[in-house]
Amino acid sequence: MSAQMLPEHLLEQAWHLAQRERTRPKQASLRRAISTAYYALFHFLIRESVRQIGPSLSEDNFNRVYRWFDHGAMYRVAKAFSEEVVRIPNSKDMLVQGGRGIQFIAESFVYLQELRHMADYDPGTVFIRGDVLATIGRVSTAFDLWPLCKKTSEANTFLLSLLLWEKWGKQRQPAPSY
Repeated sequence: MSAQMLPEHLLEQAWHLAQRERTRPKQASLRRAISTAYYALFHFLIRESVRQIGPSLSEDNFNRVYRWFDHGAMYRVAKAFSEEVVRIPNSKDMLVQGGRGIQFIAESFVYLQELRHMADYDPGTVFIRGDVLATIGRVSTAFDLWPLCKKTSEANTFLLSLLLWEKWGKQRQPAPSY
């Protein structure tokens, strides 16, 4: 299956799951809705990153690059970009002064990943349909914001950072002299 429409399909599925039962929604439906909303944003960011890295990749190469992304690394990047000033890891240099759209998308990713962990791994957490719908709405807003900020240098840096974050701060080693 092509990853091109996966984020939108996952978002649609999240809405469906959150509204599945007319009254007294099942916790299983609300939990799956949260998890699905997270994966919608996760796959959205990966898709946009791969499009940025290689806009004319074959589908096979697109799918190969797509699998290079890691949840934990993406979380650390999003955490950094949720701040007003983003700093390179292991460096004192400023990387970017974040734009509000990218900051909202990054904050949303951090929030959703933390909420997904609760939905998937904490059986004691109780979810309320209104809160779940608001969370899914936040993902929709992130999707809607993207066209407004995707052509900025902050967006380009954010997308590349999702894959290359740990490498940004590495110091270039001088060539050995013989």
